[in-house]
This record gives sequence, C-alpha cells and structure tokens, in this order.
Amino acid sequence: MRQYDLTKMQIDDLITRFAELAKERGAAVLDLSSRRANVFYDRMKAIDNELRVRGVEARLKLAPLLRDPDRLVRFYAAEKLLGLISGESRAVMEWNTRYTADSITADARGFLRALDAGTYRPD
Repeated sequence: MRQYDLTKMQIDDLITRFAELAKERGAAVLDLSSRRANVFYDRMKAIDNELRVRGVEARLKLAPLLRDPDRLVRFYAAEKLLGLISGESRAVMEWNTRYTADSITADARGFLRALDAGTYRPD
C-alpha cells in the first residue's frame, strides 16, 4: 500500500486523494465490508485533519467535490463541509436520502436526523 506524507502534499493533491478514498470507502460501505470501510475512513479523516491544520480556505477546497459526478464523492465531501457550506452540503445529504435504499442513504438520513435534533453539530 502506498504511503503518503500528508504534510508535504499540495492541497490539490489532498483533494484528489480525498475523492479517490471517498469512492473506495463508499464502495466498501455498499459492499458491507466494514473493515475495509474503516481503513478508508481513517485515511479520509487524516486528510480532513491535515486540511483543518491548513485552515478554512484549505477545507473549502473540498467544495467542488459537492458537484462531483460520483454520488459517493459528493456525500463524503458534504459530510466534511456541513459546518462550512451548510446549504449545499445539506442538499447533497437530502438528495442521498431519496436515492435507492442502501447504506449511504441510511447514513444521510442519520446525519440529517442528528443535525435537526441538535445532537450533531458540524464544525
């Protein structure tokens, strides 16, 4: 497995890697392979943490992923951007609740329920 030193990567490369991982994580979630999904989650979280260290402007570079052709990329970008771009991110989540019934649909519903109940506060 290729290792990445996230601290040395350019922001655009981090965003590209995030999108790649979102596709892989989504596929693992849809295949009900929680172990694989968790590995990809950890890698996506590391990228998100690195973007946070670099500031809000770096995190906002994820915004174009909200319009990515791949629904999984849009979903995971929305998850990370709910606190920064709430309207567009919420719209992505809501769209996913109306998609076919699968694990991502359930995740989107859960996020929105928690958001509306105030038990989840995005940053």
